[in-house]
Amino acid sequence: MTHETIGRELFFVRADKITLSDSATSRLCELAEGCEDETAEMISEASRIAVPKAIYSVASSETKNGGAFVGGVFVRSALMKKNFTGLSRVFPFVATSGKELEKWAHGFDSDPLSQYIADEINKSFLHAFITDFKNELISMYGVSGRFPSMNPGSLEKEWSIKGQDELFSMLGGRKCVEKYTGVVLTDSFLMLPSKSVSGIYFETETDYENCKLCPRDNCPNRRAPKTSKSG
Repeated sequence: MTHETIGRELFFVRADKITLSDSATSRLCELAEGCEDETAEMISEASRIAVPKAIYSVASSETKNGGAFVGGVFVRSALMKKNFTGLSRVFPFVATSGKELEKWAHGFDSDPLSQYIADEINKSFLHAFITDFKNELISMYGVSGRFPSMNPGSLEKEWSIKGQDELFSMLGGRKCVEKYTGVVLTDSFLMLPSKSVSGIYFETETDYENCKLCPRDNCPNRRAPKTSKSG
């Protein structure tokens, strides 16, 4: 994984080679019973094509007025103020599995089963990259506590999907994010390629997770059980 400084406290990360764990590969092969060989070949092909990327900032943080200033950008959110109180730095980011893998996955659109498997493979490569990316940040910046993230749109009342605009501003703006990662923010604040993630990592001693406050009980990406409402 290579890191490049592209601005003041602004960085670009690229993985020229990424592979899936044995457990992830096994899970994908189990999705298409009887087609394990074909799925394994798709995973191998995707591994040769995938070039996941991320842009991130080491941003100053100051809480006030019912929200937080992150790298000079104000976000009105009581939960963000609570989470960021006492922190001098946080890590806004956008990460993606990349246009290369998105184009590859669309090559299977004519076959519903292959399309489904290709989409799951794309998702798995994003997850693998995010895991490696997060671990590198922890190592590089000496994070000693927990390192969760707040993500625009995950908790609509606390930081709505429109917060994508604020987040991209923390990373040099839409043109900068697109230039380095290929990620485009649509008029409805969705990201393309679709296998992209955005948020702000922050260091904490608590066991905070967005998922604990999220009301979507059946979300396939839930990382923790729901415990209570925010506020």
